[in-house]
Amino acid sequence: MRKWYAATAKRNAIGEINVPAMCMIQALIMGGGLRRIVQLGHHYGYSALLIGFWLKNMGQGGRLASIDIDPDATAFTGEWARRGGISDQVVLHVGDSAAEESYDFAIQALDGPPELILLDSSH
Repeated sequence: MRKWYAATAKRNAIGEINVPAMCMIQALIMGGGLRRIVQLGHHYGYSALLIGFWLKNMGQGGRLASIDIDPDATAFTGEWARRGGISDQVVLHVGDSAAEESYDFAIQALDGPPELILLDSSH
C-alpha cells in the first residue's frame, strides 16, 4: 500500500475513503463472513484493494465486484490489484453504477446477489 500511496500522490489522485469508515466496513465483511460485495465507485482503488486483501485472507472465495465510470482509474486499480495478488478477489467494470449492464456484471461476477453494497461514489 505504501507504493500505491506514492503512485496516487504522483498522479494527484487522492480521494480515498476515511479510516473510520473502512474499519466499519472491515467489521461488516470479516465479522459477518461476507463473500459477495458490490462497490459503486472505486476511484483509484484504496477501498477496493483493502477489501480484496480482506477477502483473500478470509479464504472463503469472496469477491468484490467494483464499478466506476472512469476508465483510467479502473485501469490503475486493476494494475494494483494484479500487483497485490488479488485479481481473483477484485473484479472491475467501467460503467455507470445505475445502468442495467452494471447490475448484470455484478450478479455474474459474484455468482449471485450481493451480501453488501458499498456506495462509494459521487455519480
